[in-house]
Parts: sequence; C-alpha cells; structure tokens
Amino acid sequence: MRFFLIMLTIITSLYYEAEGAMTPSQNDIAAIEGLIDYRASKGNVWRDNLTNQSLYRYNAAGAPVQAGLDADITLSPLNATTITMGYLNNPDSPPQATSRSSELTCLIEDPHWKVLYMLTKNYRISLGRTQKDCLGKDLYELVGSSEYKPAADMRDITNISSLIDAIAPCITAATATGPVAGIPEFSDALMTNFDRLLTFRGNLNKIRVDSRGNRLYRIDKSNTLVVAAYDLDVKEDLSNLVDLMCDAVTQGMPISSASSTPASDMLSDSNLKRLYEMVETYRKSYNFFSRDAAGRALYLEDRTQSVDMRGIIDKKSLLMTIFQFFHESLRPAL
Repeated sequence: MRFFLIMLTIITSLYYEAEGAMTPSQNDIAAIEGLIDYRASKGNVWRDNLTNQSLYRYNAAGAPVQAGLDADITLSPLNATTITMGYLNNPDSPPQATSRSSELTCLIEDPHWKVLYMLTKNYRISLGRTQKDCLGKDLYELVGSSEYKPAADMRDITNISSLIDAIAPCITAATATGPVAGIPEFSDALMTNFDRLLTFRGNLNKIRVDSRGNRLYRIDKSNTLVVAAYDLDVKEDLSNLVDLMCDAVTQGMPISSASSTPASDMLSDSNLKRLYEMVETYRKSYNFFSRDAAGRALYLEDRTQSVDMRGIIDKKSLLMTIFQFFHESLRPAL
C-alpha cells in the first residue's frame, strides 16, 4: 500500500524524465528509490553470488536497506516512472524474486572454481572496483550481523567461462615472476656418464614426455633429434648419477611405455585447458622452457621448444600456479 501512496510523487517526475535531465532531482531520486524498494519487497534484489545473500544500499535517509535490482534503470532518460507505471498497469505481473543461475551454482559448488571466484572478488575489491547502484552509490554485503562492507563488482561473471575471462588479463599482462635459470656447466666425464644413463633408459623406452603426452627430444651436436630419456629423478647437479646407475645394475629396469603425465587427463576439461594454455603462453613468452637435468633444451618433434609445465599435474597445482599472478594477501585457502 505504501508503494501506491507515493505514486503521486513519482508521477510528478514525468516532466524531468521527458527532459532527460542528467542530474536527478529529489523527485527523480524518490521515483528510483520507490521502485527499488518495491522490487526489494518482492525479493527482486542484487545478491552476492558467492553466498547468495542480498546486497544492501544506503537509502536517502542514510539507512541500510536491501538493494532492489536496478540494472535496467537509467538516468538519461529517467525511466523509473515508466517501469513503475508498467507494474501499475499490469498488477498481475510483479517483479520476480532473484535466484542464482544454475551455472553460477555449479561454479560455486565446485571447490576449485569457487576459490578462483573468491580470488577474483578479493582482487577487484583491492582495486576499488565495487558494485554500484544506478545512482552511482556503493552496494554493500552484510558481514556478520551488523558490519557492511562494499560489495565487489562481479556482475559480469555469470559462469565458468566468464570467470576465466576476468582472470585472463592478470595473466597476460603479468611480468616475469623470476629469472630463467642459467645453464649449468659440467665436466666432460660427468656428461658422458649422464648420457650413458639416458641411452640405457632410452633403450628400455623410458622416455620423457610433455603434459600432452608428446615425446620430447634433444638436438645433438650433429643437429639430429634424439629422443629424450626420462631424467626427472636426476638431481640438477647430477650428484646422484652413480646411485641411479647402481640401482639400474642391481635392480634392473623393466621395459616400459613412455612416461605418462596426469595433466593429460586434466586437459580434457575445456575450461581447465584454457587456463592451462594461458599459463603456457605466459611462460613461453618469458622463455620458461623445458630442459633435461643437465640444462639442455628439450623440443617437440617439430623442433619447437617445449614449455616447462612439469609442476602442473592436476586442478590444485594449476590453481596454485594461477595464484602466483596475484598478491599473496588476496589468495584464499586452497
């Protein structure tokens, strides 16, 4: 009933709407607030997609109230009165209560995508990117029972794909996270022993592969591609070569298929693959390439260098890598 009692005030703003005033008058604001409050009374409100709880605004009286949905309200021209009159003319079609989309619910219920959503939310708040109402005033989320803090602007994130869209600029615009390791130098005798171990393993088909299961190669002194044997258990200073050779002599090493990688299963998910490829592109642009234990470059069969992605083997390790593009204070627990 209160809503309809303010109709006279709202209708008087029609003149200002027709003029398309850029700065809303008090009558304009009254029309907008009346419409927003009416929608809020029907549950048609802005919500925090993470908690699915209502967002709030401070009304003209300075009191926190539920923020009714106002994405369709414009100031130039002012259309609040037109929308309100539409409800009056069709009282059987009130605004519908807001519900979180199934796609967003699926995103939030997956613990891995949820932490990326939280990370993005924290990042936007750190930049001062807050959600605002149609009058340009901040919206708030209720923390606890009485604390209100500005709500992050997350309206563009409606599913997993748009969440990745929001994260992408932070990866593509990042600068190098650290220097590329230099190539170590070893004595000829040590390198000879290392190559003997690799030859032994290569003969048993113990081959090194990239994350997609492609065989990796070295280019030898005669510019020939040589299949790279498995060497990820060899220490970077080659100090455990003798132990590995003794183990091979005493215990033997069965003939096996080429080494596999858990990441190949992860890449079957198109969204995870997209994130993975962003990291891969970033690393490639800063020369983070795969090398064998002696620091020699590894290549794919077409002689392109293989990007070093060894540490990314599952969802968790991929997300931990994404975290590195954001300040530590913004990272939620994983």
